[in-house]
Amino acid sequence: EQEPDLAKTRWKHAVATGIGASHFFEMTGQDGMEGFVAGLLHDLGKVALGEAFGDIYTCLSKRSREEGRSLISTEIEVLGFSHAHAGAKLLTRWGLSSECIRAVANHHSEHLTQADTLAAAVILGDSTAHFLGYADERSLLDLRLMSVAFEILGLNRKSLRESIPIIQERVEKYDDI
Repeated sequence: EQEPDLAKTRWKHAVATGIGASHFFEMTGQDGMEGFVAGLLHDLGKVALGEAFGDIYTCLSKRSREEGRSLISTEIEVLGFSHAHAGAKLLTRWGLSSECIRAVANHHSEHLTQADTLAAAVILGDSTAHFLGYADERSLLDLRLMSVAFEILGLNRKSLRESIPIIQERVEKYDDI
């Protein structure tokens, strides 16, 4: 079972990512609710792996921080798959849309196509949540991954700068959840 503080931090990160993904998805003329749902669920695999592996997953997470490695690479090395993959499998079982499943599966992947607009919105939503301090782990922003997302969505860094205060204001409305 997760520690209450970790669960609350992950929830705030999920909500912030959902709000960010919704915002960026809407900027492309798409349904913001779809962006919100994908962003909200993007790290569901962390919760599932934490429940399934308990202390082992906690140690794995700690190890990645101590070694300065990404959680994804540590997960793949130790478990043979990532939280993104685990979350996508769970969403498949739940019958969510293939676009949402693909967004969750690829929210750490640079290998996106022009059709991966939802995944790109989730990447930018996740990056914005980290930037605003809504994160369950310290991590550097992956500028290469963000550049791929910008390109797919047809956005630029100016779009991000203008979006940050809007997203922050929306997230702060839900800060007590």
